[in-house]
Order: sequence, then C-alpha cells, then structure tokens
Amino acid sequence: MAKEKKISRKDSKGRVLRKGESERKDGTYMYRYTDERKKRCCVYAKTLPELREKELQIERDKMDNIRVSTKDITLKQLIETYIEFKNDSWAVNSKESYRKVYNKYIKDSWISLYKIKDIKKADIILYYKDLTKNMSNNSLRRINELFKPAFDLAVTDNMMRFNPTTGVMKYFPKNVKERIPYTIEELISLFQFMKDSNRIIHHQLLPTIIFLSQTMVRGSELAGLTWDDIDFENKIINIDHQLIYQKKDGKFQYFISPPKTKCGIRKIPLTAGAQKALLMQKEIIRNYSIDTKFEIDGYTNFIFVNSKGHPCIVSDLDRKMNRVVERYNAAHKNRPPLQKMTCHLLRHTGCSIYVKIFYIKGYDLKILQKWMGHSSLDITLNLYNHIREKEGLIAHKNISDDVSKMYPISTPL
Repeated sequence: MAKEKKISRKDSKGRVLRKGESERKDGTYMYRYTDERKKRCCVYAKTLPELREKELQIERDKMDNIRVSTKDITLKQLIETYIEFKNDSWAVNSKESYRKVYNKYIKDSWISLYKIKDIKKADIILYYKDLTKNMSNNSLRRINELFKPAFDLAVTDNMMRFNPTTGVMKYFPKNVKERIPYTIEELISLFQFMKDSNRIIHHQLLPTIIFLSQTMVRGSELAGLTWDDIDFENKIINIDHQLIYQKKDGKFQYFISPPKTKCGIRKIPLTAGAQKALLMQKEIIRNYSIDTKFEIDGYTNFIFVNSKGHPCIVSDLDRKMNRVVERYNAAHKNRPPLQKMTCHLLRHTGCSIYVKIFYIKGYDLKILQKWMGHSSLDITLNLYNHIREKEGLIAHKNISDDVSKMYPISTPL
C-alpha cells in the first residue's frame, strides 16, 4: 500500500509552517514546545520571522542547558532568592545591611519587575545612573554587591547565559578618599596631651586608642572583646566574634556575631603596648567601680565598657575620639591639625606602622595579613601600598625604636 503523502501546513501568505508553529485568526503567530519539565509552553510573535527568531533562542537555550521554565523570574524574585540563599552565611550586620539596601533601592524600583531573561547590561547601567543622582559611586557598590552575585547564581543555575553586571562598575569609578594614617609623632603628641589633661574622658579613652592602634582590631571586634579572650600568659588575643549594635524590631540592640569574614577568626599577638593598655583599662574599671557583669548572648565581662558596664558602641567611640582630637587641635594651633579619628583609621594606622616594620625586617607580609583578618594579601598591600611609594624604606630604619616610644609607660590616673 502506497504511503500517504503528508500535506504541509501553510500560513495566510502561503509560507510552510514548521512543527509547533501556527497562525492565529488575528494574524499573529504561535509556537508550541515542551520545556525541560515536560510542560507545554507557547511563545507569540507578530510576524513569522520574529517567531522563528524566538524558536532559535529556545533551541539555543536547550543546547546550553538554560532552564526555560525559570526565565520568567523577575529581578525582584531573583534578589529575594539570593538573600534567602545567603541568609545563614551572612553575619548579622551584613544581613541587616543588605536587607535595607534591597528594601530601599531595589524592591520597588522600575527594574525590579523586569524578567531576568530580558535584562541587558544597558539596563543595569541606566538603573545605576538613576541611583547615582542621589548617592555616591561608593554607595552604589553596595547595591552591585547584591546584583552581581545574584546574577552569578542565576547563571550557575542555568537561568540565564550571561551576567549583565559584568564590567558595569568601570562606568562608575570609586570615589577615592585617601585615608592617611597618623604618624608616630602625631600619636606620641596626642597621647601626651591626653595623659596631661585634667579631663576624665581623656584618661578613660587613652587605653582604648592605644589598644586599637597596637592590635589593628576592627571596632566591632574591640567592642566584643572579653577578658576571657586575652591570654596574658602566652601573650595572645583571640578574635572569634564581634559585637554589633543596631536596630531590630524597632529598637537598638546588641548582638554577638562571627567576625566579618572567616579570616576574621584569628589570633593576634599581645604586644607590650597592648598589654599596658589592658592594664590601664583594668585599673579604670576598678577605680570607677564599673560592674562588667552585663551579659549579651552568653558573653559577659567585656573589656572596653562605659560607666554602666555596657560594651562600647563604635559610633559613640568615634564621636568621643573626635572630640579629643578637636580639643587637641585647638590647643596646638601652630601645628597641622589632626584629621578626624575613627576606629577604622586607627586600625589603618596600626597596619601602616607594621607594614614599615615588616618591610625593613624582611618579615613575611602574610603574617600581617592574618593579624589584620584580611581574606587575601592583595587587600593588605592595596590598602597600604602608598607607604612604599611615598616614604621608602630608608626613612624608617629606626621604626622599631619609634614604635616602642609611642606608648605611655605609666597609667595616667
């Protein structure tokens, strides 16, 4: 029996339609296909060439294992998925920070409802340009820190082929604000000013400032330190947590959380200067009968506390240190004024001093990297590379002697 010849289907213009293609009564075209979940799907187009371009894209996606079923996900859904995905691995402060960024800048933005499959690099650039009308390029980087890994996740999960944020930040260069560390001479002068002062707050802050510049701990790590973290016998400071003070459920609260990164868990040498600062702090607590039994998430006996025995708050500490600097500048008008003091700048200062020592002595800078809690040596070198460029090694032959001189020996109480 002769095989019956299959009749080709044609559109209204006489063009042969392929399998899955059809022309609707209104003249538009439709293509039916089955996705990776065996679910029947349809795409539409006004013209046949346009429809076949979409068919070609579908076939490309199938060949590249792009999950067609997830391509209707919006940017809003993607970011929410990413935040949920990272929720358990983020530190408490990072979690709250990124959630604020999402709620304020992304959740209700015009780009949030775009399907990720339709987002191009040009869309990201346009959105970022809109944001920079009211924020700095540095702040914009915080948003990109959400976008880039979220799109990376989408690419990894075969939701899309390329990350549209790749290379975007080159159009928004970082607003570089050079952080110039204090010199040893400046610190010596400031310490002497505080030691000679008749203000109690100066005496109370002195051990904190010395300790920060000696140990290079982050402000949140300083706030979380307890006496149990100090090994006086082996001269070691154990850093395995930080203290965060931020708003939650409508009120400010203390939280104990892991350090900023995994590399933040580390042991720092207890230098002679840092040990003297701790002994000074212990004497302050004893002289002012400060109760340090205040407990946070099972931690108690905090070292750097206020008059109520509560751990110091980084923002308050920065504010108090700046008042000291203002008074110092007012009393030394014949000298260049000291810049504003922060916990971060003291960390920066301490590292700059140690970098000089390490270069002169030929020590391995990876040791300093571990002390700082940096995830890579590049971070340490990039932040403090200006030391080699501006000053060189010759000017610092006697740096070790200078470092030992910068810390007061006697308690100023």
